[in-house]
Order: sequence, then C-alpha cells, then structure tokens
Amino acid sequence: MAVPTDEVAIEALTRDAYLSWIAVIGGTPMPVNADHGRFIRAGLAWVAIAEDGSVCAVVEMEPDAADWTVFNVAVGPVFQGHGLGSKMLAFAERIGAERGHREIRLYTNRKMTRNIELYRRLGYIVTGERTTARRPGNFIVDMAKNLAD
Repeated sequence: MAVPTDEVAIEALTRDAYLSWIAVIGGTPMPVNADHGRFIRAGLAWVAIAEDGSVCAVVEMEPDAADWTVFNVAVGPVFQGHGLGSKMLAFAERIGAERGHREIRLYTNRKMTRNIELYRRLGYIVTGERTTARRPGNFIVDMAKNLAD
C-alpha cells in the first residue's frame, strides 16, 4: 500500500508514464493532475518498488465509486514493456475479489488504443463509450472484467 511519503514519487511517475499520450489525446490525461494524496489517504493506492527503492509503478482505485474501479495504472517509462502494468492490474483484481467485488472496472480515452488492446488481452470487455465535457471531441471507453471466474 502506498504511504504519504510516496505521493511525490507517484506524481512524477504518473506524469512521466502519461507523457507520450499528451499529443495523442490533445491534452494532459486526468491522472497526471490528480490529487494522489487522496488515493493514499483512502487506502486505495498501491506501488511497486524497484530494486533501488524507487517507485516504479502505481495502481489507484476510485475512492468515490460504488464499484471497484481503476482510476490510474502507471508504470515508469524505464520499466514499461516488462508486464508490470499487467501485474498491477492483477493485484487490483485480487484485492477487489478479496473485498467482495464481483467485477473490476476501468476507463480510458478511446485514442489510447494500445492500452485498450492490453486491457482486452487481460480479459476486460468494452461496456460502453461516452463523451467527455473536459475534452470535447474525445470519448471515454468504459471496460470491465468479471472477478468471479
């Protein structure tokens, strides 16, 4: 579980992890400007620690959602491509199942096609699309995975 002293590292990691998406979606992804301390205080943020002691990945769950919903899964650029994001999602799935949730949800920008394909490979299905007032012309893709299997 993330602790308050992880907040600055989570902010930097999230910013760096999403940097390549800014040009793709035409703006800064929501997790970059989030109040990561809020997730930590709610006990809904977990980090992976690299051998050197640095935070290399994070998963944060929505504090206000009735469902078990991923708000942010981010992996530091030097650690990307090694399955760490998938492991963070699997961890969130396990915690959700332990807490009695039958489903895990997440959402992403429709233009983040690489992420959507990863989520599909991990067993998530598209449950809908919606517009976003925050960024006109962009669409949010809602996805879910059954945890009861």
